[in-house]
Amino acid sequence: MRACAACGRPALTPAQKLTLSKIAAQRALLAKIKSETRIWPPKYLRYAEIPPPTVEERERFKVRFLELVARLEAGEDVPDHPDVAREREWRAAHE
Repeated sequence: MRACAACGRPALTPAQKLTLSKIAAQRALLAKIKSETRIWPPKYLRYAEIPPPTVEERERFKVRFLELVARLEAGEDVPDHPDVAREREWRAAHE
């Protein structure tokens, strides 16, 4: 391998230079694709952009909230999500 006359470091072969330029081109293409496919600005980024709940959603929330409060007052287990309770029940039944 030859050394660079100016600094003494090993010089790159033409094949290595070609490989480096191919890598740079692929990186540039990937950056272009990412920038073209990105949705900007993201939808509902700020609280002000969140649409108000529908009447049905509001009623569902109230019913669920009151149910959770009643369970807490009764000392029952309150899962983080309804799926958690279903999973616990399924595991208990299959163990």
